Amino acid sequence: MSTKLHLLQACWAIGLVAVLEGRAQTNLPAFELDVLPTNGSFMISESTNAVFVTVNNADAFTNIVIAGEFGAQTNIAFLDDGQPPDAEATNSVFSAYLITPYVVTPTVQILRLVSSGEAPPTERPPDPPIEPMVQTNEFEYTILPRPMNDKFTNAFRIAAGGGVVVSSNSFASIEPGEPRHAQVAGVASSVWWNWSPNFTTNVLVDLGGSDFDAVLAVYTGTTLSNLVEVKSGTNDVVNNLRAHVNFNARAGTTYRIAVSGYDSEAIGRIRLRVAAGALPDADGPVVTIAKPASQSVFAAPNVAFQGSAKERTANESGVERVVLQVNNDTNRIVASGTEAWSAVLTLPVGTNLVRAVGYDYNGNAGPPAAVVVRYVNPINDMFANAILLGEDGGVESAGSTDATIEPGEPLHAMNEGGHSVWYAWRAPYSGELMLSTEGSDFDTLLGLYIGTALTNLLEVASNDEAFPGSGHSLLRQKVVGNQLYYIAVDGYGGSAGNVILTYVFSITETLYSLDLTLPLGGTVSPSSGLYPEGSEVFVNAIPATDYLFAHWEDIGGQVVSTQNPLRLVMDRNYSLIARFRLKNYSDTFGSGDLNRLPWTWSGAKGWSVAMVEGQYVAQSGSIGNGQTSSLILISYLYDGTGAFDLSVSSEEGWDALEFYVDGRRLGRWSGDVLWQTFMFPITEGRRVLEWRYVKDANYSEGLDRAFIDNVYLPLQQPEPPNIRPSIDVVRLANGAVQLTVVCLPNVSYVIEASPNLKAWTAVSTNRPVSAAFQWLDPDTLSRAARFYRAVAR
Repeated sequence: MSTKLHLLQACWAIGLVAVLEGRAQTNLPAFELDVLPTNGSFMISESTNAVFVTVNNADAFTNIVIAGEFGAQTNIAFLDDGQPPDAEATNSVFSAYLITPYVVTPTVQILRLVSSGEAPPTERPPDPPIEPMVQTNEFEYTILPRPMNDKFTNAFRIAAGGGVVVSSNSFASIEPGEPRHAQVAGVASSVWWNWSPNFTTNVLVDLGGSDFDAVLAVYTGTTLSNLVEVKSGTNDVVNNLRAHVNFNARAGTTYRIAVSGYDSEAIGRIRLRVAAGALPDADGPVVTIAKPASQSVFAAPNVAFQGSAKERTANESGVERVVLQVNNDTNRIVASGTEAWSAVLTLPVGTNLVRAVGYDYNGNAGPPAAVVVRYVNPINDMFANAILLGEDGGVESAGSTDATIEPGEPLHAMNEGGHSVWYAWRAPYSGELMLSTEGSDFDTLLGLYIGTALTNLLEVASNDEAFPGSGHSLLRQKVVGNQLYYIAVDGYGGSAGNVILTYVFSITETLYSLDLTLPLGGTVSPSSGLYPEGSEVFVNAIPATDYLFAHWEDIGGQVVSTQNPLRLVMDRNYSLIARFRLKNYSDTFGSGDLNRLPWTWSGAKGWSVAMVEGQYVAQSGSIGNGQTSSLILISYLYDGTGAFDLSVSSEEGWDALEFYVDGRRLGRWSGDVLWQTFMFPITEGRRVLEWRYVKDANYSEGLDRAFIDNVYLPLQQPEPPNIRPSIDVVRLANGAVQLTVVCLPNVSYVIEASPNLKAWTAVSTNRPVSAAFQWLDPDTLSRAARFYRAVAR
């Protein structure tokens, strides 16, 4: 062992002896204390609290003395003498009152207890004598503030016009001298409001929506000692309403409103309403169910419901909640929100009655709103709910166990079945459709039909087994383009299970593509797509406001036609773009200045208007190397196409005209650029347009200028498309009359005929997918004269 370690041990021993010699020994145990309220408990601001200290090992001591300190209270004697708050003398339970201070926020305060006791006497005094036990313990209590309006003098103010306030009487008190509101002996925990109306009126003060048995009282007066009751009340048991009072209020009078608990246990949420000219609300709110619509069908059990609820008049208590019920289920759902509410309900399979009831703050229930909705599993159990399949092919799955057979449903593959599911598919073109139920876990039946209802279905094809014993069904069938087909999958002999339906479509006819580039200055119809060989397509160019159709170009920029609409026979692929030209301009600079639009400029020099080649144009400023000259226009523009003519004479590649919209460059031109038109798209909003002529650090060529003219911008709201059609009538070689109607696609048009321009009869209805359609009148061979018109519906 080292010398250093010996030295440390010696020092420790000396120190221990010094402690023992400096303090007499005691054989008394530590005090074992239990305190009520327990450590960490809450106390209320400005309250008197009884605290009890139990000495669990009191038999080990005599002459026990417990004293305490609690904030400003010192030398608090905890006594075991049977005097309040002590319940029984000499039972080892010591007690005292603690008075909490006034606080406005939760505050932690320490109770410090000093306990002392001596050793019990013995026949032979110990030598040396046993020192008394002195022990200090600390306990924390959180002091909670009372409501700010607990005292009469701190009453909250209610607006002169009245209104609704939400508060609480938790931790409130009854002040010395406070009246017993409504003559209730046990009234407790009151809070106060002041209200002074600015007009004389009958007024309702009520506590509808409060969640405890409350007492309501209204007074006049300036202090607790001179209050005069105006009206008071407790719960209206007869009408099942919370406390409420009506009285005639005088303008300018200050009314003191007290809300208290019926007894010391009655505390909680207060909803206080002051409503001029109102009476106690006895009618429930009116509820509507906006979504889903009645008779809706759903494929999943969880369904979102939405609606509204409102009171019948503005002076009623207000909507407190909306409750929904499915059928007779006792588990009712409280919606989220009130005046605009929503909820998700879980529906059982079948037809369901969903009811919504609104409740107001007075507990009144309004009349129920109801919708009938169905949760169908599978959703395509019924023919009317057939699932529409995609055009090209895919795989669908469903469960048919809960599916049924409808009255009038045909026998699929000539078997009774019992659990059919339905699909619909529209052939995009003529070709072949393959259907297979391979992968289903039961013996299937398969049927393919055309028709519009169960009562007029015509079987196209059906199959029980792809091959004997296979258990699955298979069909390969030629189909006609644009025909809607219905597909039924059922189970042999009533079997059911998991359905797997695979469908594949193959084109058997030649198709050609029509590629229409989206132009600037207007729109085109129809959209690009594939069309059968030999079919006729009418393409229509529709100019935007202030534009005119110019011509059709091919992909190489060559003019193809000036006809509009343009009739195409699909015997090859087409790639076309419509070109438009302006008929109106926003600024031609014909006034010789820049005053027609709010033009501004920036850079070294501004733009100006000059005569060039016999007409006024805007030209950039005369600037030096490394400088810029910008013409700027800030304006609110609408969706559409902007355009301007431009010309440049500059050092090629280095000095250039640049065009920006909202800081994004859309074009740059440099060198000798002859006059040309530039068009650009615009979206609605405040836009910043800038024409900037830029010079590099050295050299100049040509006129060293940029020029613009014939500026057009969509400054006005665009006109809606004209749906009014035009008609061309041609008599064919056989004497029949053929009409070509130029129109908007996807709009319904009715062709009407008349012998005298007075009596009109509808003879055909069409909804074209392209910009024109043709109709051959079958009755013209027997008529001397006939007039036609087309009307958009």
